Amino acid sequence: MILMNARQRLARQLVATHRTNDPRQLIELLNIPHIETTLPSSMHGFTCRIQRQVGIIINSQLDESQLSYARAHELGHALLHDHAGHYLIAENTLIPPGRYEREADEFAQALLGVE
Repeated sequence: MILMNARQRLARQLVATHRTNDPRQLIELLNIPHIETTLPSSMHGFTCRIQRQVGIIINSQLDESQLSYARAHELGHALLHDHAGHYLIAENTLIPPGRYEREADEFAQALLGVE
């Protein structure tokens, strides 16, 4: 028996409930405000909260596979983390990933791996 962590369970639950693992569709179905716009090339996206409302901003210059992953990653932040903001920064920076980044990555990988 394979044990799933909370991020993996949440991803599977979303797919079972909404019958899709497409992060863009899930963001829309969950009524999370989002935009895709030009951001610095080192920034794939970020999640922010203003008062109690969460929003997702994605770099529109990414290729389709990067867009999908960035959407899934930021959706993970929106659902898992309740603080001010998170940034998915390109891997070529010197900023080490923290716990919240690892959790958002785990969620994204579980979501995109679910068929």
